[in-house]
Amino acid sequence: MPELQPLSPFEQQVVDAARDGGVARVSNVAGLSPAEGAYNDPLKWLKDRQVRAALIYALATKSNPYWPVHAKGVRVEDALIVGALDFEAANVKCPLSLQRCWIPERIIFTHASVRSIDLSGSFVPMGIDADGVRADHDVLLAEGFLANGKVSLGNATLGGDLLCHGGSFVNDAGEALNADGVDVRGNISLGSGFRAKGEVRLLGANIRGVLSCNAGSFENTTDDALSADGVDVKGTIFLGSGFSARGGVRLPDAKVGGNLVCNAGSFEEGSFKKANKYALSADRIDIKGGVFLNKDRCAKEGFSAKGEVRLTGAQIGGDLGCNGGIFKNEPGVALKANGIHVAGGLFMEEGFSAIGTVDLQDAHVGALRDGALFDDESNAPAKLALDGFTYNAIHGPTDACKRLKWLQRESDARFRPQPYEQLAGVLRRMGHERDARRISFEKQVALRKRGRLGLAGWLWSALLCVTIGYGYRLWLAFAWAIGLLLLGTVVAHYAHGLGNLRTDPDAPASVQTAGGGELDEYLHAVFYSLNATLPSPIANFSNEALWGRGLPWQLREQGQNDRWYWFFEAWFLLQRLLGWLLAGLMIAAAGGLIKKE
Repeated sequence: MPELQPLSPFEQQVVDAARDGGVARVSNVAGLSPAEGAYNDPLKWLKDRQVRAALIYALATKSNPYWPVHAKGVRVEDALIVGALDFEAANVKCPLSLQRCWIPERIIFTHASVRSIDLSGSFVPMGIDADGVRADHDVLLAEGFLANGKVSLGNATLGGDLLCHGGSFVNDAGEALNADGVDVRGNISLGSGFRAKGEVRLLGANIRGVLSCNAGSFENTTDDALSADGVDVKGTIFLGSGFSARGGVRLPDAKVGGNLVCNAGSFEEGSFKKANKYALSADRIDIKGGVFLNKDRCAKEGFSAKGEVRLTGAQIGGDLGCNGGIFKNEPGVALKANGIHVAGGLFMEEGFSAIGTVDLQDAHVGALRDGALFDDESNAPAKLALDGFTYNAIHGPTDACKRLKWLQRESDARFRPQPYEQLAGVLRRMGHERDARRISFEKQVALRKRGRLGLAGWLWSALLCVTIGYGYRLWLAFAWAIGLLLLGTVVAHYAHGLGNLRTDPDAPASVQTAGGGELDEYLHAVFYSLNATLPSPIANFSNEALWGRGLPWQLREQGQNDRWYWFFEAWFLLQRLLGWLLAGLMIAAAGGLIKKE
């Protein structure tokens, strides 16, 4: 191209290297010192380091027949690119590598077709427009790459990987990296020293490999730090092992073929003003594997979240691990996992700590492992929301006393029967019948204390509690019956001494004779009380043949005391009624008429 003539020595080297499959480096030019990196003061970039953008364009698109290009493509290092690299809608026919270069003007690859792009270590102060770009292989913005401005890869299609590890993306005004709708056949790497100041967006992205953000730093004080709503990752998402986010991390409606691994990751809600702030939001996420919010065994620190962690409605095919995780969001919800379905276990052990409410309403897990909630009271969450929470087994404490304290952490002051019934049912299936009965009994106590029963319902509940223990403590009824029998015996013996109970004159002579001894009189009192306590269909000891109750005028005619008559009449009537009541309650409880569950 005549307009590009004459070429500078370094530009000629670029042309020659493209022809021979080599790399054009500043250090190869005689008399010039090696490049000091992409962050130098631009005034220090010598004239001989400059390469015109038009030359790069001509070589990459093979638009000059006199400049043949090797299959290895155009490879330039430590150069200053002068002019705009504008490849909009172009067909870049060879790999393009501009490593550790200074590219002052905004780079444009919008709707271009490229083989591969490597800008590792380069400084792009104006950012990149690459929406709709189609790359056959990798796009590298890694290993010291720095962009002060928005890098946009919206709806791009990449046949290889998007590698940004070790890169820095800075845009305080808004989006640092936008890859909404990107389709990547390989992996996306935003870790190993990756740094973003501004929002990183992957909304609706399709990633055939893994999304790795381990040891990546994400910060956005005005909005979310990482937004990946609806992302579809066939492999695993890594947000751990040094991952740090200051600002919300969003994964709602995401689909993950592997695991979500956040072990040793640090999540902190941003300072932006929103109605619902969160550290990590993964509502309705669908994961074939597990979700791990644990302490990394190889790291000193565990998973840490300052702000709400949301997993509402998540479908998890493996485990939900929170071992050693620290969740802080007081006085709000620290872990919101209502409506989740976990095929494996829920792990809250090995130093798990939650400051704030743990919401498990309407959640289901295969097994519950929550030993950390009982090791140290400081580790237990201030509140629990357990209504509708179901689990198949418990691999933590099964002691009823400990589990009652667990249930009493319910955040809702209203009575909720389901948590008691669920716990009792699981304990019963596991063979802990005694603990299950205790939980069922306490459910009825809680109903009386916090349920809306009304006066009649409250009185009936109190009666069932003290008499038969709601059907779980039938021995109480026997204890009441024995106490009633003994008290009735004392009353009967005292009444006989006052003459209100007397030997029936129509009784056989042997009975009347037997009534003369004190011991015989006492035994008669026992039988009389027994007959008064137990309903006659159950027991009838014919005490009428032993003792009879005289009427007031009969007592007066015989010169006996009638002053206590009405008291004794009332007592024996009450004793009979109480006996009938106790017997009826015992029969009803034993026959299942008083429902226990």
